[in-house]
Amino acid sequence: MSERFALATGRLSLDGVVGAAVEAERLGYEAVLVGESGLEVDAFVTAAAVLGATQQVRCGPGVAGVWDRHPVALARAAATLDRLAPGRALLGLGRGERAAVEHGLGLSWEESQAAVEDAVAICRRLLRGEAVRHRGRRWSAEIGPPGERSAAWWRVPLLLAAVGPRTLRLAGAAADGVLLNYGAPLEYVRWAVEQVAEGARAAGRDPAAVDVYGYLFVARTDTDDATARLDALRRELAALHAEPGQGRWLSAQVGAPDGWDTVALRRFAVVGTREECLARIAEYRDAGMRCPVVMPSAMRALHG
Repeated sequence: MSERFALATGRLSLDGVVGAAVEAERLGYEAVLVGESGLEVDAFVTAAAVLGATQQVRCGPGVAGVWDRHPVALARAAATLDRLAPGRALLGLGRGERAAVEHGLGLSWEESQAAVEDAVAICRRLLRGEAVRHRGRRWSAEIGPPGERSAAWWRVPLLLAAVGPRTLRLAGAAADGVLLNYGAPLEYVRWAVEQVAEGARAAGRDPAAVDVYGYLFVARTDTDDATARLDALRRELAALHAEPGQGRWLSAQVGAPDGWDTVALRRFAVVGTREECLARIAEYRDAGMRCPVVMPSAMRALHG
């Protein structure tokens, strides 16, 4: 496949993730981002299973939360994936879901940005084989460089899930790539890419060195189950945009929709016939999204 695509595994069983990953590799996808939320299958264990069942795709958490694992543990697990499949591991980090953090873990969401910043600082150094001397607001570490038995053999890309300007700029300043969230219109993508570039320039980095992945909802309208898929898409978008930390930024450039009619669906997702969906994805690429990330059902609808 000449154009870049990645797979988001979503809420699948372990066997389901591995099967979808094998299919993605056959179709020419370059990466598999293993989802993890609450008590779903562990992203690192699942990524190890994917890497063992495939030959070429990159794989890792997409994303692992920065709350329930210390960044040293996150970096150690990512380095172990690289030793299992040299040059194919990746590590996606993010805040996770607010409800899961506050109600599930009993932690204050107010510290979420600090947790992200600490995790990026610690993981970045350890994955480069460097010592860490970091005293953070959420996480701290004072540890020497990884030993010969535990260090990553190749550079493991660190991807940061980001929505608002502060985290987007952090991705530009300190990460290898950014993961843009679902439910974004083209206008948001253009704005977000510029925020990442600003962060890179402020840190003395070339913005072109920061990769841009973007999760996309896809729903074809020329299939027998189109009505059910459009209804499911409405529910997903409504729930996502109801979260203040998500909807506020995703709709900031165009305004929040009054409802999820067909016009809104086509603006905030990829909707239409197969040809229309592929054309819409091309527009996202033109807006700066270098590697679209889709779920298994969308992968099959577009390329299966």
